[in-house]
This record gives sequence, C-alpha cells and structure tokens, in this order.
Amino acid sequence: MDKFEIVKFVDDEFELDVRADKLNDTVWLTQDEMAELFGVDRTRITRHINNVYNEGELDKNSTCAENAHMGTLGVQRYLYKLYNLDVIISVGYRVKSQRGVVFRTWANRILKEYLIQGNGYGDMVIMSLKTYEEKLERIEMYEAILEGLSNEKDGKVANGPKALKKLKTKYDL
Repeated sequence: MDKFEIVKFVDDEFELDVRADKLNDTVWLTQDEMAELFGVDRTRITRHINNVYNEGELDKNSTCAENAHMGTLGVQRYLYKLYNLDVIISVGYRVKSQRGVVFRTWANRILKEYLIQGNGYGDMVIMSLKTYEEKLERIEMYEAILEGLSNEKDGKVANGPKALKKLKTKYDL
C-alpha cells in the first residue's frame, strides 16, 4: 500500500497525518489514529470496529487492509491494519465525536477535490473496470460525490459538473 499521499487533517490544536488513496477514493487510518482522532481509548475503537463487522454493516475484506513497516534496525517487520473511510465514519457515528463530524466533512472534501482536479485518477480507475455496469456505477458514485460537494458551504464544486459531463461523454454513459 505505497500508493498514498499524506494529507494533514487540522482541527483547532489537533493535527493528524492521513493516508489519502486517490485510486480507491478513500482515506485510511489505523486504530491508534482513530482513537487519537476521536479522543477515545483504542479498546473502544477496537470494540466498535468488531461490532461494525459482526453486525454486517461493512465487509472486512473491502474496508480493511494489512500493511507492514520495518523496525528501526531494519530487522523486525511489523504488521498493522488500516481501515478505510467507511469504517472511520461508522466508528465516528458510534463514538459520537464532534471531531469525527469535522473529519468526515474534511475527508469528503479532499476526495472530491481529487475527483474534480482530475489528475487522471478517475480515468485510471474507470479504465481498469471491465464491464459497462462497473463503469456506470463508478461514475454514478462520482456524481453523488460532486452533488454532495455542491451542498457544502465552501463552493469548490465549480468544475464538478464539467468534470462529470466529461467523464460521461468519454465513456459513452
């Protein structure tokens, strides 16, 4: 999972480096990072994540990824789990954290900016999909993202409709 761009989330005095995954239109955090973000103990985050999966709210295979890093001496390899925005949002609702609301808005805005700016990521994702239905589903997802952004106060959706029309025309949808 080396395809991340690190983006800094800032809320008042709080800062957190967040892994932005442009290709998959999501962000990723560890349990420790979620605990820090929501201002709760890690065991509480673990319990909520387990409930999210046990209740069938989300699929673990598509929302959780294992990553590894080497220890300081380069000998020991450490595995850790990352959770995508869907899990972060679900846990945030369960924790009922005000910072979680701010984070959700921020993360969605970051992902929408990637989509609007283009940078070829939307095209790369769509081209990798095989069926018409998959491509249409992805573009409809982008449409929902852009529509959600137009409802926000910051007004950064100026190029959104143009970007969406370009994608639909390009893929004959």
